[in-house]
Amino acid sequence: MLPVPEAEFAQHLRTLNIVPLSHHDGRSDDEMIRILCNPPAVFSERNGWSFWDGGFTNMRPWSQGNVVGWVR
Repeated sequence: MLPVPEAEFAQHLRTLNIVPLSHHDGRSDDEMIRILCNPPAVFSERNGWSFWDGGFTNMRPWSQGNVVGWVR
């Protein structure tokens, strides 16, 4: 990986948005996985959909982590 010039790095820092702690999801990964494996009924149009044909438990760990992050 090439180093990022200092000016470019400073510009990226100015564009970061800090998420307040009150907006963080404190549920554990285990709790998120329980929700994923037993999803509640859909009551909102604000949903993200994804498909994997082998089931969550058969996904690679990094893929599981991505999905948990999407749910969070």
